[in-house]
Amino acid sequence: MTPDWRKTAGILTAGTGKTPEEYLDGIAKENAPIGRFATPEELAHFYAFLCSPRASYCLGSTYYVDGGWLRTVE
Repeated sequence: MTPDWRKTAGILTAGTGKTPEEYLDGIAKENAPIGRFATPEELAHFYAFLCSPRASYCLGSTYYVDGGWLRTVE
């Protein structure tokens, strides 16, 4: 969830009687198995983990940090 998502939702919902928050909530519940958008802070926490010594055993891996949007199993 970024300011750009909120801005776009505001444009798309203008005059529809739906709030930008309702619009975004619907998109997240419809498309993301986790049912919500991530915050920039949540993504930053993941990247900080990867840069930390706690991720020292993680090599050559692909991580999907998308709340399940890709619905991928590898």
